[in-house]
Amino acid sequence: MRARDQGWAEGAAVPFALERRSRRAWNLRRLRVAHGWTLKDMSEETGIHSTFITDMEIGFKSISIKTVDRLADA
Repeated sequence: MRARDQGWAEGAAVPFALERRSRRAWNLRRLRVAHGWTLKDMSEETGIHSTFITDMEIGFKSISIKTVDRLADA
């Protein structure tokens, strides 16, 4: 589920009760949107396929350290 589908407003603090994967997913989307990037923009910038980014943003995929590094470098 996307953040907006769960009633989280853009720019809102991360809900405290979320599990770690959900918090990472929420923060990933929040930061992508804050940069003004579409999924395609982020995909091109990081070299990570847009469907994988989507899966990370909704919490379906875990984020490895290697992936975190690629996201941080973007």
